[in-house]
Amino acid sequence: MSGRPEPGRGRLERAAQRAFAQAPALALATAVQAALLFHLLLTEVPARVVPLAPRLAVAAAIVCLVLVELALLVWLDLLLELAAGRLGGRWLDLAKAATLAALLALSTASVVKYRATGVHLRAADLWFGWHSRRQIVAESLAGEKTALLLLAGATLLLAAAVYALLRRRRAPRPGAAAWLAITLVAAAGGGGLYSSSPVVERFADQLAPEGRWLARRLAARAEPSRAAPPAGEPPGPPIVDYAPAPSPERLNLVLVMLESVPWQRSPFADGSPALAPNLERLAAESLVFSRAYTTSPHSDYAQMAVLSSLHPRKFAHHDYYTRLEYPRTLIWDPLAAAGYATAMFSCQNERWGNMLAYLDTPGLGLLRHSLDWPGARRRGEGTESKVFEETPVAAWRRWLGGLGRRPFFTYLNFQANHFPYQAPPEAPRPFAPWRIDFPASFFSYPPDRVPVMLNRFYNALAYADHHLGLVIAELERLDEWRRTVLVVVSDHGEAFYEHEQPTHGTTLYEEQLRSLMLVRLPGTPGRRIDEPVSLLDLAPALLAGLELPPHGNFQGRGDIFDPGYSAAGRRLFFTIQGVTEEDGVLADGWKYLLNWERGESRLFHLPTDPGELRPRQDAAERAAELDGALREFLGRQLTYYQNAQWRRGYYPPPLP
Repeated sequence: MSGRPEPGRGRLERAAQRAFAQAPALALATAVQAALLFHLLLTEVPARVVPLAPRLAVAAAIVCLVLVELALLVWLDLLLELAAGRLGGRWLDLAKAATLAALLALSTASVVKYRATGVHLRAADLWFGWHSRRQIVAESLAGEKTALLLLAGATLLLAAAVYALLRRRRAPRPGAAAWLAITLVAAAGGGGLYSSSPVVERFADQLAPEGRWLARRLAARAEPSRAAPPAGEPPGPPIVDYAPAPSPERLNLVLVMLESVPWQRSPFADGSPALAPNLERLAAESLVFSRAYTTSPHSDYAQMAVLSSLHPRKFAHHDYYTRLEYPRTLIWDPLAAAGYATAMFSCQNERWGNMLAYLDTPGLGLLRHSLDWPGARRRGEGTESKVFEETPVAAWRRWLGGLGRRPFFTYLNFQANHFPYQAPPEAPRPFAPWRIDFPASFFSYPPDRVPVMLNRFYNALAYADHHLGLVIAELERLDEWRRTVLVVVSDHGEAFYEHEQPTHGTTLYEEQLRSLMLVRLPGTPGRRIDEPVSLLDLAPALLAGLELPPHGNFQGRGDIFDPGYSAAGRRLFFTIQGVTEEDGVLADGWKYLLNWERGESRLFHLPTDPGELRPRQDAAERAAELDGALREFLGRQLTYYQNAQWRRGYYPPPLP
């Protein structure tokens, strides 16, 4: 070999020495991460259950994990120095500090989410957060300002501290061999500890954010089988034109959506206070469904499913309605084809969850939501917050006054009962105390303050009920009440720590699934229906009640208004694709839940355990049967929505 120096050798050596010199600055970031992990160890691995030895093993595993992370950061620093070192150390160090601070902010947010919901951050959360960032920031500043400012301030301080240390450690220093040895020792130690104890394995796979993120990428996750229909059999009915004959004599239809009202907190459940006189008056002449089940406990799925009678479980990922390539028919589309004037007036910002894109179908004549009333009084801060019910009701009354005798459909979306259950200052508040003088967020508030939150909820429901009364009074004033079908339905339920969770969108327990549904059909006597129904059934049943032909794109059943309706043998399916990933099925009193995130399943027998407090371990055959039914349903749904040929020619598969 000649004595000439190898090309690039000096540059590589200087970059390696500089990267290893900056290890103390990088160690600051890993120390913060270690503190987060030890916090989880102390709060989520209970000492009364887990002995001291496994807890020490978890602690040792955390040390090994952060050492591995530190070593990886050093080697990544080396690559950055090689690739971009010539751009200037100042900007490169600034980019390093900002990236580390952002990653730690995400890790902290993931730990906060885990403490509140039992599930870490996922890519879908980041997508949703970015596309709803303005409203999330506005609502967070209104309700969680201190926590948000603390997180932002801590992130900036950490970035500044890391940057300052990086700038002080730019001089090359030897030590590559030592860091390589640390990498190998930490990796070996971490691998050995990982397999030494189930507690360590659970901590790494479930509690530690980076362990959970890695496990989601590497572990073989259970997937529903792709159960396609038999060869030659179409998935659902063929797509055909829908053209009923228009008639000026048809009944009107008004659909009022109440946000987050569970059956058990409604005026019709045992033990609930009498606080909604208009609902109670309406119930006397309505079909009252005591077991109406939503398809999902989060609004972007639940509301769209009510309006379209399409089950929201369509893909392996959350459907944010960015690729609406599948057939969708909302309730106003067949009504518009039958000659109805159609309009919707919503308190909420329909851009939330990209619902506005889903609502945009040809049959909707007028759409108004919170963004259309920038000067109206609002809940929360900013133009993207929600308006009070007074605004859409007034707009609806103006629209209604100019219709003449044409049959009409209107959809009114009331949001009073969304957390934090807020009415305007002058609204009556018969239930006290109701003021929030304690830390409270959507995912967490002190469980001993549930009575206060319930008082707020009932006050908000009384406010919404007042505006329901204004709707009824306006229909009476215009002499339209006698020929109007009025529906009141809640999109989903609401939890008040019945299962260690508040609000909604987190579990498939009864308090979040069982909704309020009343249907007033002129000429039909009021009665209570205790058979389970799905909110998917509302749209097809209303078509039947209006004597309109069924629509092939509705997956619900149209016979729930019939006196002989029975749910015997019927399966109702539910899903969460938001905070966590969970699916469930209810059949003949048995309820089976399957959480894909945690790899857990639970079976409950509701007739003997209505509170879902005792999972059944002694009914393996029933669990297997419902597991198979759930996977078959998921398989048919996923197969249909992934098949462009089917979507172009057929509606989705019918549900049992």
